[in-house]
Amino acid sequence: MKIKCLNETHRYSNKYYSDKTMADDSEQKISTRYPPVSPELIEKWDLLQNEIRKKIIHSNTEEWQLAEELHGLRRVAGVDVSYPSKDHDSYECDAFAAVVICEFPTMKIIHKEVQQVHLPVPYAPGYLAFRESEPVTTLLNKIMKDHPNKVPDVLLVDGNGMLHPHKSGLACHVGIHTNIPTIGVAKNLHLVDGIGVTKQMVQGMSARGDYVLIRDKSNEVLGMALKTAKDAINPMYVSIGHKISLETAKNVVLKCSKYKIPEPIRFADNISREFVRKMEEKSQSKKT
Repeated sequence: MKIKCLNETHRYSNKYYSDKTMADDSEQKISTRYPPVSPELIEKWDLLQNEIRKKIIHSNTEEWQLAEELHGLRRVAGVDVSYPSKDHDSYECDAFAAVVICEFPTMKIIHKEVQQVHLPVPYAPGYLAFRESEPVTTLLNKIMKDHPNKVPDVLLVDGNGMLHPHKSGLACHVGIHTNIPTIGVAKNLHLVDGIGVTKQMVQGMSARGDYVLIRDKSNEVLGMALKTAKDAINPMYVSIGHKISLETAKNVVLKCSKYKIPEPIRFADNISREFVRKMEEKSQSKKT
């Protein structure tokens, strides 16, 4: 297994990585793409993220986490929020939040919850949690109340955990609010100061399970780029959300992955996108 560490001082966008350091004007394009958010709101969010970061448990807390075979792990949930294509970058919009619970290790779907939600909170890079954590947490709380025998043992969140500018991404918020072990599993690398990655680094991983540790400028490990499928060109970006170690998080993600995207997240993404498609078709039919 190939293992590398990243601590080069580069910058990268929250959508793509490249062979070169991102230019300053790329950051300008990112900032002007989204509606403006007031400095007062950003300041409030920064304080809240700092509080979340202080509460994160970075180690294993459950018995099933102790063995590589994950004995005792029964249910894994995938969490995703999908938007109509025209609304993702809007100041406020409707979306569909989905939680899909799979039996482990078969990945058979045993429960799913989907809900249309109105998101009055604007999106700003680095602050996704303040838009998506509440609807996701609401769905999970509903499951805990109405279906206590189906509460997941671990959550795979389509987003970042510690691999985040404030070390408190969406997966951390969801984990803290639900008190369930949580893993951030992102498709793209996040904008974080002091670290960088090139195509050669991550595409040099040849075997399923190869990974590249991602460190910040103080040499703290924030997460990893993980090759989850042999045929996947690009990795998934895995980081701690809450109540789990990075090594165990890697193990869970690999055991849940048949393709590039772990099955629980892939199911949640497909289901929420299907609801978005139906909503868009309904909207279009009303116009005609």
